[in-house]
Amino acid sequence: MSDVNFDCPACAQNIEAPLKMAGMQILCPGCRALLQIPWPSEAAAQRAQRKAKSATSPITVEGGIPPAPEKRRVVIKRAAGGQA
Repeated sequence: MSDVNFDCPACAQNIEAPLKMAGMQILCPGCRALLQIPWPSEAAAQRAQRKAKSATSPITVEGGIPPAPEKRRVVIKRAAGGQA
């Protein structure tokens, strides 16, 4: 029989439970939060989301938000005599 592998929504503890326990409520072994064991399709969606989060990393710059790029200023001079 296959297992359901999922993370606790409260503490992110990875938990593996027998498939026959899907839908049951348990206490997380890590933080003791009450949670429901997801069905395999829900657990697969959670794994995909976790994988997508780990594939991206936030950009951090010392001091918080990175500075905006400098704007380029273009000056077009008019022809002599005030006419373009």
